[in-house]
Amino acid sequence: MVMEKIGKTASLATYRRIMKKHGKSWKRQRKIPRGKPTEDEYARGVTDIAELEDLAQDGEFDLVYFDASGFSLQPCIPYAWQDIGRAGTLRIPASHSMRINVLAFLNPTAQTLDAYEPIGPMTSLVLIDIMEDFCELLTGPVVVVLDNAPIHVSKAVMERRESWEKRGLTLYFIPPYSPELNLIEILWRKMKYEWIQSLAYVSMTALACEIHRIIDSFGSEFKIEFAN
Repeated sequence: MVMEKIGKTASLATYRRIMKKHGKSWKRQRKIPRGKPTEDEYARGVTDIAELEDLAQDGEFDLVYFDASGFSLQPCIPYAWQDIGRAGTLRIPASHSMRINVLAFLNPTAQTLDAYEPIGPMTSLVLIDIMEDFCELLTGPVVVVLDNAPIHVSKAVMERRESWEKRGLTLYFIPPYSPELNLIEILWRKMKYEWIQSLAYVSMTALACEIHRIIDSFGSEFKIEFAN
C-alpha cells in the first residue's frame, strides 16, 4: 500500500523509525475479560495460588493448570502501533469463527501437557469425560486450577467433585475475570503468537497438524520458562 501511495519501497526498520517519529510505539494487543474481580477476590486468588505452589514444591501434590482454547484460520495479530505514552496494552474484542478446540492440563513444574481435542460443541458432559480420563492417569494427588467458565461450574460437574477428590483430583477455581492467575494462558499465547507457523493457516488440516506437532513436542522442542 505504501508503494502504491508514494511509489517507493523501504525496509521494515525504516517504517518503524517513521512511525516512532510520528509518536507511535509497537504494542502487544490482548483480549480482555468482560469484567474484573473485586480487589479482595483477586488478592485471595493470588494468595491461594502462591500457597498451592509452595505446597506443590514441598511434594504435597502436583499442581496442574487446566483450560480450553480455540484455534481458527484467523491468525492472531499480537502487536500494533500505539501512541507513545498511552498507558496499557492495546485491547481488541473477541471474535467467533470455526475453530479447533483444545482442552489441556499443564504441569509447569514437570513441563508436561495432557491435551484433548473433543469433536463437537463444548459441554459439561465433554468436560466430565475429560476429567474422568485424566483421573485414570493419576499416580498421586493433583490440584487442578481452572476458571469459572459455565461448563466448569455446572451442576453436573459439581456433583462429580467429591468422587474425583476421592480419586486424588481436587478442583480449585480462580476468582472470576482473573485469567492471568491460570498459567496455562501463557501456553495459549505462546502457541498463537509465536509457535504456530504462518503456513499452518492455509487450511484447517494444516492447522490441526501444527497444533498436534506442538502438543506432542511440548517439554522438548517447545518449553516455557515459568517464574519461580
